[in-house]
Amino acid sequence: SYTPEKFWDIVNAFRLTEGHQLLYAIAGDDAHFYDEKRMRGVGGVDDAWIMVQAKNLTPSSILSAMQAGAFYATTGSILDRVEFCPQTGTLHVAVAAEAGVNYRIEFITTKRHFDPAMRTLHLPAENNTPSRMVPLYSDDIGQVVASSTAHTASYRLAPDDLYVRARIVSDKPCQITPHFHPTLQTAWTQPYASGTSAEA
Repeated sequence: SYTPEKFWDIVNAFRLTEGHQLLYAIAGDDAHFYDEKRMRGVGGVDDAWIMVQAKNLTPSSILSAMQAGAFYATTGSILDRVEFCPQTGTLHVAVAAEAGVNYRIEFITTKRHFDPAMRTLHLPAENNTPSRMVPLYSDDIGQVVASSTAHTASYRLAPDDLYVRARIVSDKPCQITPHFHPTLQTAWTQPYASGTSAEA
């Protein structure tokens, strides 16, 4: 009923209101084929991955950076910089722009006063799918509050924002577009709240 991205906002909105830490997002291509004939098709590589800001190219350094949230997820869009200043509550994003490609930086948040009510929708059995109850949450969760078509943009947390994250959408098609994947190359920063810091 929801994309993974919407579900991520739902989970984080409730986690923060209940005093828990934010959950990070990763992307992976779930590659099955690495040979030249199949690696560029479905089940191959370059579908989705993460970019990590690690001090050294070693397993321990990469894992430490990931645990600190110093990475972003992407299906092709590459960023020059992701920086969150906890003192000012400002998220700054800079795109590593590819010639001839247009980008849109969107800042997404959920307000502290969001409606936490959950209702359910009954979906009757259809074809080979059994009947089921689907949870529905408020559209207040995960709203775009600012956007820019420039290659750099910033957003400062408002007093009623629970967190902020950025989604960077290009107009370049993804190489592979299976179920729930965006059709355009996209990158997602981690969510940031007051008191958190990460740089990638």
